[in-house]
Amino acid sequence: MSETLDADAFDDTAESYRVAAPDDVDLLVRIAVDHAARISGERGADLLLRRELSYTEDELRTRLVAAIDEPDSLLLVGTYAGVVFGYALAVFEQLDDGATLARVQQLVVEPEAREVGIGETIMNAVVDEARSRNCLGIDALALPGDRETKNFFESFGLKARQLVVHRSLSDS
Repeated sequence: MSETLDADAFDDTAESYRVAAPDDVDLLVRIAVDHAARISGERGADLLLRRELSYTEDELRTRLVAAIDEPDSLLLVGTYAGVVFGYALAVFEQLDDGATLARVQQLVVEPEAREVGIGETIMNAVVDEARSRNCLGIDALALPGDRETKNFFESFGLKARQLVVHRSLSDS
């Protein structure tokens, strides 16, 4: 963890963030499972859930615990009044040319806690960490048609740099 992620940033009275602890992981798994259920059936979500987010609850738990101590990962929880309502998992990927790319693999805020600044607080911390690591940029995924997520990331200056097109060959 770099010096930009300061424990003093945690404030029990409003939206804030902190580095995740092992005790947070079960709640984060529940948040992720609920999110997967909410997006299932959305355009692009079924393949996303089978590819990028294809893990069991136990595998996710193991992955999140490992991310806490992994120097190339950042696992933050977003809080409001000290209660965890969301999280972000970012990884810092070393590219072939030696540059580093920050990739937001997951950023989820529970629906009832959206619009109060939790996601913004977490994302600002990810951006600050990426800057402190001299990353060349930040990538994140948004499903097609998910205007809320697209607008959220665009508010941080993220813009589409690549479109993935897909044709399903299954009858179902």
